[in-house]
Amino acid sequence: MRIKNETDRATRQFIEMMRGLGWSEHTVRAYERGVMFFVRWLVKETAIESLREVTTETIEAWRAELCGWKISAATCDLRFSP
Repeated sequence: MRIKNETDRATRQFIEMMRGLGWSEHTVRAYERGVMFFVRWLVKETAIESLREVTTETIEAWRAELCGWKISAATCDLRFSP
């Protein structure tokens, strides 16, 4: 499953970058959760096999998915922001 390997690697790099910039662990964990929700959705709900295939339409579909969840607008924004 190529997409899972790519997303795992990209997530680790993103987390390392945030830590390198001195972001708090609380903030890092919050953004990591948002990325993990996106990755889980990407793997389960799309036919995308590589991060290179992610398009604006993919991101818009993810945003629509988030807006359909029973979460606050602030949580939706946080989960979408990475």
